[in-house]
Amino acid sequence: MPYGTDAFRKVVLEKYWQVATQLGLAPGNILASAGGRDALVKAYQAMLALGYGRIGDVIAHGQRAHSSAASSPSDLTDRLLSAHNDLTMKLGLHLTLKSECGWQSQLRMPFIQVGTPGVYNVTPDYSVLGVELRPIPQDNLVDIQAELLNYCRDHELELKIHVMENGIKCSPSNPYLTALKNTVRTLSGAEPKIGYKLPATSARFAPNGQGVVWGQSGIGPHSKEERHFIPSILPSYRALQGLAEQLELISA
Repeated sequence: MPYGTDAFRKVVLEKYWQVATQLGLAPGNILASAGGRDALVKAYQAMLALGYGRIGDVIAHGQRAHSSAASSPSDLTDRLLSAHNDLTMKLGLHLTLKSECGWQSQLRMPFIQVGTPGVYNVTPDYSVLGVELRPIPQDNLVDIQAELLNYCRDHELELKIHVMENGIKCSPSNPYLTALKNTVRTLSGAEPKIGYKLPATSARFAPNGQGVVWGQSGIGPHSKEERHFIPSILPSYRALQGLAEQLELISA
């Protein structure tokens, strides 16, 4: 990623993000990227990996011993698979995982790692289960964290939570969202369809989460068949021009 200029980064820091000066951040702390949401997500993941490691881990510790011995310790695989099933059920009580309109939280446990491939005669002493949660604002992360902590304590598991952020939603009264809706309504002659962007939305990086994901339509997002829907490009461009006119009125 090219560095760019200090002047641009200073504007981003002071005018766009409006970061408090007492935090001591400088233009060198600003990361600019080309590639849209995907580039930002990769940068965000890199910062997490450099600073803390994984996003959320449930860890089981054991003892290394010969697996054929009668006194060999409990199987860490069984412990983590049980934790996977139990937490899916328990966290589901605090999460909106099903909704007719699609506005719902997402819970995934994307990986489980136990032992070393090719080692069969020694029981592992470390295993980890990844927990990935994308909540909508209505779901209470404080209750979810308490559920996780209580479960891990009761089952002698270690819990590491490195990132925990509430869900975001752009306010319906946001003047810029209103301007965008008015523009689309005028150009299309129809009422705008407001959807919900759940997985890793780039709107999270907007100040106070007050952003929307908007543009031309796509087919098969994040799949090997991903591509633009060509007929949607021109209407999107015209709406962008109309939005600029609306924003001039807001700024006047």
